[in-house]
Amino acid sequence: MTLLRDARRARGERSMEVIEDEPALRELLKTRLVDSGFNVDTAADGEEGLFLALENPLDVSIVDLGLPKLPGLELIRRVRAAAQSSPTLVLTPRARWRAKGEGRRAAAGAPPEDRRDPGGQL
Repeated sequence: MTLLRDARRARGERSMEVIEDEPALRELLKTRLVDSGFNVDTAADGEEGLFLALENPLDVSIVDLGLPKLPGLELIRRVRAAAQSSPTLVLTPRARWRAKGEGRRAAAGAPPEDRRDPGGQL
């Protein structure tokens, strides 16, 4: 997969996946990213997002944590377990600080922690 990603980068192509269950936000992100020069795949649930992430070499993924069928955290963990190392941006409601921290650690490939973010600064 890295060879395919490297070949696309050599041609100046960048790929991204947006995994978001809210159609309006998913389409807004896709439109803005395409306008910025990315090839963008989208998925409306975690299962579809996991399939796309494992089948297509990506430069970046945007993952909502509150996905149907397969939660975003689990999706990120499975992608990391498959040795996919592209950066992941995590979407979550602002009130869910703990989930945001867990998402950040999962995206970084770090083990989850059981403590809360003391300052709410994740």
